Amino acid sequence: MTIPHKRIFEVPYEVYPFEDHWAEIDGLTLHYIDKGEGPVILFFHGNPTWSLLYRNLIPALSQNYRCVCVDYPGYGFSERPPMEDYDYLPETQSALMEKFVDHLGLKDMTTFHQDWGGPIGLGLAGRRPELIKKMIIGNTWAFPIQEDERFKSLNDFSMWMGGTKNKDKVINENIFLNRTTPLLRKGQDRRDSRFGDAVAAAYNAPWSKPEWRYPTWISPRQIARGLDYITEVEKGLVNLNQIPVLFFWGMQDKVCVPVLYEKFGELFPHHRLVELSDAGHFFQEDEPEIIVQEMKLFLEE
Repeated sequence: MTIPHKRIFEVPYEVYPFEDHWAEIDGLTLHYIDKGEGPVILFFHGNPTWSLLYRNLIPALSQNYRCVCVDYPGYGFSERPPMEDYDYLPETQSALMEKFVDHLGLKDMTTFHQDWGGPIGLGLAGRRPELIKKMIIGNTWAFPIQEDERFKSLNDFSMWMGGTKNKDKVINENIFLNRTTPLLRKGQDRRDSRFGDAVAAAYNAPWSKPEWRYPTWISPRQIARGLDYITEVEKGLVNLNQIPVLFFWGMQDKVCVPVLYEKFGELFPHHRLVELSDAGHFFQEDEPEIIVQEMKLFLEE
């Protein structure tokens, strides 16, 4: 099934200043940003975000780079297939993103990974290391977290938000968005509070109907339960260990805690870390100016 190439909700241009692009992959209509010319930067979002997450980075970076960010099925403006037709599991999303990359013919890419953009995007990168030139990673994971006490906060979040007891609250009461919206808007409120409500509305719009919210329950559930796929992702990281990596870490994150970086640092010897002391999980919203500045330095190295 495909859907018409049009937005299913509206977002003000001041909040989302991009033209729409569409691709048909495996019979699904995907929406994506494709702005600028030059070396490719492919951005991977997480849950419950969408390409909106990179709204403050792409305008500046697209002056010298081709910036691409696709909304996964169920996210942003992309199609929302029913659960009986699509499982919304990270391995399924990752496989579809690989087909998207091939569809656009992207190569020599710098990839940007945060939240579920880590396991989804790094899974792709590990399978196709020949496509990757550099990587940017922050506030994510790409390895099993269940047995390591250092990562207890992430495991606890998964068992709680993705637990069977909370399923009805996530689907029908929208508790995931209710809890994350203040974190998603705080950077905008700090920079220019006039657009804070519009930013909050744009992050909530993809989840305005209960039947659209299943990915916001499935994704946290899979952090602790998707052991087979995350083990596969970890094994693939060895194929990437000679690639230069820039780490950003929002040090105020209570779920993807900074100690996760220590594990990543062991896996990628050629890296540099930028600690964002006042930023949280959604550091792209909290500190876009610093991120753009550091990315430009890294990309020019």
